[in-house]
Amino acid sequence: MTQVTRTELVEYLDDVFRINDVADDPSNNGLQVEGGNDVKKALFGVDACAELFQYAADISADFIFVHHGLSWGSGIRYFTGMTASRLRLLMENDISLYACHLPLDRHAQHGHNALIAEDLALHNVSSFFEHSGVNIGRCGTLPHPTEVTALNETLENLFSAPCRIICDAATPVQRVGIVSGGGADALETCAHEGLDCLVTGEVHHKHYYISRELGVSLISAGHYITEVPGIEQTRQLVENKFGIPCVFQDVPSGL
Repeated sequence: MTQVTRTELVEYLDDVFRINDVADDPSNNGLQVEGGNDVKKALFGVDACAELFQYAADISADFIFVHHGLSWGSGIRYFTGMTASRLRLLMENDISLYACHLPLDRHAQHGHNALIAEDLALHNVSSFFEHSGVNIGRCGTLPHPTEVTALNETLENLFSAPCRIICDAATPVQRVGIVSGGGADALETCAHEGLDCLVTGEVHHKHYYISRELGVSLISAGHYITEVPGIEQTRQLVENKFGIPCVFQDVPSGL
């Protein structure tokens, strides 16, 4: 049976995503929970949650890769309640947990934003929107000016999920910024850099007025769904590199 050591897999992921380059990430990136020494099967998902951990145990996965891990900032202070239940699933089944937050957002090839930009056929793509000391978004130019409603429809087809136009401030649009997850704070950067539209995941009430006053159209595609592309890409990378079975498990929040 094909397998890889946990150390080899962790070192590979650390290197691909250069996790140490994002020192100010609130996520504690890298190996967060240490399981067994050997990895015969890996599971990939967006969020570290009990449902994902239970699925890993059910399919005998040894390693889990997620975008949103368990350990943030100064770390977990109390291993009780929900935290204890989650850790118990990992520890009792000897499963490792690896988290990759902003390094996955920002990656120029395998990141969520780069992959969405590619799917939208943007050209002259570059990084933008500094967060935690690094640029995490991607921006570029659509092949031709596009109505915001048409761009929204393209995104719905891409994600197979409903997307929402929060503000149609400039129709048509051509220069587009992409920041997956909760990236609506990039609106001011979009205006400064002459972008017509921001595509992000999650927005708040205040962002409607900011979008309208800055004249930057805003599309909300969903926090969860905009952070699936990089997970799927990483699954393929690991499977191709090491030849072990790699499975993506969808646990959508609908948000």
